[in-house]
Amino acid sequence: MDRAFEGLEQTYPIVDDILIAGRTIAERDVRLRQSLQRARERIMLKPETTLPCQQEVKFFSEVLTTDGMKPDPEKVKAVHDMEVQTSKKESEGYLGQTDQKPLEVVFKKPLHAVPLRLQRMRMRLQIYDADVQFTPGKDVPVGDMLSNHFKDTPNNVDLSLDADIQSYVHMVVSNLPVTDKKLGEIAKATSGDEQLVAVKKCITFGWSEVIQDCTTFQEFWTSGMS
Repeated sequence: MDRAFEGLEQTYPIVDDILIAGRTIAERDVRLRQSLQRARERIMLKPETTLPCQQEVKFFSEVLTTDGMKPDPEKVKAVHDMEVQTSKKESEGYLGQTDQKPLEVVFKKPLHAVPLRLQRMRMRLQIYDADVQFTPGKDVPVGDMLSNHFKDTPNNVDLSLDADIQSYVHMVVSNLPVTDKKLGEIAKATSGDEQLVAVKKCITFGWSEVIQDCTTFQEFWTSGMS
């Protein structure tokens, strides 16, 4: 994009967005015609996404207006909505001085051994070759405050990973070295085994941290918590 519009005055392409500015309508129109001519030679534009003659426009986390530039309210809403800290501990948390070292261990475990509440995060990150390393908060120049102090997502926003999880499960099941008939027999036998039904429930909803709660299947408890 930068090369396609290189040399055109007051024309600012970023990724797949283009901002064309002018101090007057006539000046803006000249820039627009030049940009359209250049695009005709190299770029395909979508008329339905074009916003001509705007006095105010959002452009990469900023709102550009006739009075100057200001942050996009949607991008800073999480900061505005934060609760006021009331203690030293809370203030340290806002500065990013929190202990996230357990995550380093979590990423070294196989997916089935990770607590259910963290499995979705692991699922989303499986497409990356990630190496998680812990850095103490005191050594982080800019604390990642929003990762520790965030507002709950509205109920009407669906952030579920059901489709991703189902795809992963399908991939695993489809590659099992057993026939569909044998897999059905295993599932039927499992559903009729009281001990395995209890283990399945723990795998689905999380393992108890107290072994005494798992008296009927204690031999599985160590593997489930590892």
